[in-house]
Amino acid sequence: MGHSFTFVIHERDHFVARDMGQGLINAAPGSSVFHSPTASPCPAEVLAFSSINVLITDASVAEVGDLPVAHPWLTQGWPVVLRMGFDSVDTICAKGWHVLTAPFNWDDLRDLVQRLTFIRSHQAVTEDGLHPPAGIIRDPAGGSCARAFPAALQQA
Repeated sequence: MGHSFTFVIHERDHFVARDMGQGLINAAPGSSVFHSPTASPCPAEVLAFSSINVLITDASVAEVGDLPVAHPWLTQGWPVVLRMGFDSVDTICAKGWHVLTAPFNWDDLRDLVQRLTFIRSHQAVTEDGLHPPAGIIRDPAGGSCARAFPAALQQA
């Protein structure tokens, strides 16, 4: 895909984290996956990588700010993905975060990686950092936050 990711999965269920990690590796070969159980800080090695750091959590919007693992994402503006369950899609999208359906399958994880890759490749670099492309929209078919993707990506 051209982009290397480091996924940190904040998930209470180790089996779900393992399955998600395998699906993410299949969707983004060459990426790294870390499981960060409840109340764990961000793994130090994540901060040293030059890849795109992505946090995936089953926490609610209200809980994310209190998670030690989330602090680098909140301060750096790195991608945050919330699994559906506690908050509405609109609430998650209003934070500028991404949504992963629950339960998820490997196609959902592949779609997430494609969205993250597209967004990263279209971010504008300015004096004050990276800015995502304009046009966050709600995908009525998938019920997730989506961006206006080119037709080629929508058909992928």
